Amino acid sequence: MALKHAPANQPVHLAPLAERPERAQSHALVKTDTFETMQLVLPAGLEMPRHQVEGVATIHVLEGAIQLIFSDRQQPMTRNDWVHLSPGKPHAVKATADTCLLVTVLFPPG
Repeated sequence: MALKHAPANQPVHLAPLAERPERAQSHALVKTDTFETMQLVLPAGLEMPRHQVEGVATIHVLEGAIQLIFSDRQQPMTRNDWVHLSPGKPHAVKATADTCLLVTVLFPPG
């Protein structure tokens, strides 16, 4: 069964994955013309290949740990760390533990 997008104007509880096993998968919480917010679930060792987005992106580590990989450095991030990425900034993400991320992308106008 596909998870529905979050309803507008209503809070969504992002409980730890152990408390809500049905949410232990990646999915979009909401997508509009201006932004998209996703819950990404990454098992330890999984690496998302290098990519980039046209708009500003934010990554919030809800649980677990990642390496945020840029061409010139790697940035470790753990629970409760948050970062925003410049538009078009190439990066990869490697989960160093079972991880849950909250990722938001702000789409450029037009």
